[in-house]
Amino acid sequence: MGAAERIISYRDVSKLSSHGGHIDLTKSWAQSLLRRMGFVKRKCSTSGKISIARFDECKEIFLADVAAEVVINDIPESLILNWDQTGLSIVPTGDWTMEKEGVKIVPIAHNDDKRQLTAVLAVTAAGDYLAPQLLYQGKTPKCHPQVPFPDGWDVWHSDNHWSNEISMMHYIDKIILPFVNEQRRKLKVPSTFPTVAIFDNFRGQTTDAILSRLRSHDIVPIQLPANCTDRLQPLDVSVNKPVKDHLKTKFQHWYGEEVKKQLDTVALDQVKVDVGLQVVKNPNANWIISAWQALERRPEVAVNGFIKAGILDAIKL
Repeated sequence: MGAAERIISYRDVSKLSSHGGHIDLTKSWAQSLLRRMGFVKRKCSTSGKISIARFDECKEIFLADVAAEVVINDIPESLILNWDQTGLSIVPTGDWTMEKEGVKIVPIAHNDDKRQLTAVLAVTAAGDYLAPQLLYQGKTPKCHPQVPFPDGWDVWHSDNHWSNEISMMHYIDKIILPFVNEQRRKLKVPSTFPTVAIFDNFRGQTTDAILSRLRSHDIVPIQLPANCTDRLQPLDVSVNKPVKDHLKTKFQHWYGEEVKKQLDTVALDQVKVDVGLQVVKNPNANWIISAWQALERRPEVAVNGFIKAGILDAIKL
């Protein structure tokens, strides 16, 4: 879509509807065009969805655990946290592509691209967005993007860009504890006032050292039931997707601009856009910043995650 818009803009911008013309580049237009070319929309999937037995029972137990802590200790929504590790592609692409009808194997350009970073995102039931942690692959800060990140962000690295006990301890000390202490100060409650932290059973954050660190600061860890994060984790049901959609949109726009630049010097069939790591890493970092800042202006998105997961209803019973 982005490339198509830049190509038409290069040829004759007046034909675009945004400039008074008759061409309106919508998803349905693109799908219609590709269908007439003999392509059909296909879903890309690398793994099957895991469903669990007794989901309702697991949900009931989980919500009861959360409600017990919140109700007994009268914990406000600004001290009910959820954090999650999510992989972000340096070259963001979608799970859908257009392929010749009847083709059984559907490859997607860059879908197997291993160039990723890990973002640790956190929100509260009150709609607060905590500063993220971004983990890049490397051994020193030289692997970090060369862009100015907002104050408070934890930009770090690991050998494989994955979270581990060390990076999570770094995250807790730099992001979680300062936020919790500041909330307690604003609420004028004791520095030992209980806080609830909801997260999944990823082994890097469920070690004895991590759990002890949280409890020593009166943060009660509540783990999500296995294989239920897509339905019970607020970030998974409301926040993570808008972040990734924003990155895809920004990438498409950037890609289209790169195509347009080259059309001044080469024919359309000779256009080659460099999506190498050194080229895309800095723009990608800026896209992540703009994605999170856009969400910070929409507290209802974070709150909606807690509603969809059933948490807010559970603590208000």
